[in-house]
Amino acid sequence: MLEFSSIPKAVFREGEANPIQMPNWNWMLPGLVAQYPGVDGLKTGHTAEAKYCFTGTAQRNGMRLISVVMGASSELARFQETAKLFDYGFSQFEVKTVFKGKEPVKGHETAPVAKGVDLEVPVVPERDVVAVVRKGEERAPAPQVRVSEVVAPVKQGQAVGTIKAVSDAGGDEYLTPDAGAVKLIAQEDVEEASWLRLFFRGAKNAVVRLFSGMVEAITGAF
Repeated sequence: MLEFSSIPKAVFREGEANPIQMPNWNWMLPGLVAQYPGVDGLKTGHTAEAKYCFTGTAQRNGMRLISVVMGASSELARFQETAKLFDYGFSQFEVKTVFKGKEPVKGHETAPVAKGVDLEVPVVPERDVVAVVRKGEERAPAPQVRVSEVVAPVKQGQAVGTIKAVSDAGGDEYLTPDAGAVKLIAQEDVEEASWLRLFFRGAKNAVVRLFSGMVEAITGAF
């Protein structure tokens, strides 16, 4: 839709008799009355009850803002109020890379693997993980990691979960480019364990659980 909503002016019936040159009703587009850097949409509206309304969108430095203004007193006023919202958003917030793609995230370097020769696999984000943060904010957003049930065999590059950065800025589901979480991918292959290896691993775990239970029972008795 932005492909069309970002066109400032268009000529209809070009090459025919009485061509019509029509400016976009969104006056915030380049070259129009209320132009604003980065605006590329979206939709104007007007009714007797709602008065002059505008849903606008603008993008700068990888961050897109969406504004909604209703009840403005005039066609121009709705764009003036929108500009105030955009000024606030772009002056107070920015998009930052929180975790670099293809690099381990501290505390989430591996994912557990079931029925594999190895019990875990090294993982990294598939690409950069970004978040909307307040400008000047020193505290880094926290990672939100979800790991799927990973069963061997595992192939290098296979998605095994997701990661996203959660900031205190609020609204990052809407303000962050690519709001969906980034895939966590395996850095190496993990082969499926043989039935014999799985049998002895299960036996070992059973003995460990039994021994731990006995220690807890004896400790509890005293």
